[in-house]
Amino acid sequence: MPSRCFQETFKYLILMIFITATSLAGCQSLDREETPATDKLETKKQIVTNSLDSGNPAQALKEVRALMEEYPANPEVLNLHGLIQLSLRNNQKAAETLEKAHQIQPENMTYVLNLSSAYIQGGQHSKATRLLNETIKSPAAKSYRYRERLFHNMGLIAELSGDSVRAERWYGRALEENPTNFMTLLKMARILESTHRNRLAIDKLETAKAACARCPEPVEGMVRILVKENKLTAAKAALDGYEKNESLTEDDTRRIVEMKRMIAKSKAR
Repeated sequence: MPSRCFQETFKYLILMIFITATSLAGCQSLDREETPATDKLETKKQIVTNSLDSGNPAQALKEVRALMEEYPANPEVLNLHGLIQLSLRNNQKAAETLEKAHQIQPENMTYVLNLSSAYIQGGQHSKATRLLNETIKSPAAKSYRYRERLFHNMGLIAELSGDSVRAERWYGRALEENPTNFMTLLKMARILESTHRNRLAIDKLETAKAACARCPEPVEGMVRILVKENKLTAAKAALDGYEKNESLTEDDTRRIVEMKRMIAKSKAR
């Protein structure tokens, strides 16, 4: 399930952003005893991440700057700094810092993805394309367990460049790798809807809904399509089912109200 922090901070542009390389390190088969220095770094990184997750990127930036004074060449710290700058829309600063992390560990897919995301958000599509193309051909990418994330960002570049055909192709490759990737399903559904393949779009949205039952985006897409097709009973049923979810936030409730208005407005015509 995509994190709430991700949805709220980057909802205007779906990017493949990952906070640390911890998950990659955790896949190794080596037993590693934590040293006090490593323990200290992890604790400080967690404090920064908590500030970011709580919707306070300015505080997180202050904390990570202090951390960078202690660990100026640590790629995970550089990566964290880049993501915070990205959340503050400081795209150029984000790219500069993420480039340093990538230079230190060029085969780390987390840093590649985050750097490509900084380029995309900053409108540097050619740089992002070159980076991702080179990475996709690399031996490291062939063994990367989340290859769909690379393909997703390539699809995003194509979509933002106005090439929906190429975007669909890349999103299709991402879904071949991982048929339940939430963000890719949403993007593919949008393309299918825009090309009047509504049944296929709803199929993708149903899969996305199964992947994240409490996320409003799949239901919003389904309601929008069903209202356009004047299938108001089906639209209301989809919304009613979602409204029964017990873990809805204030923002989810607001979006439910908007969907109800959409259905009511269509009924009144």
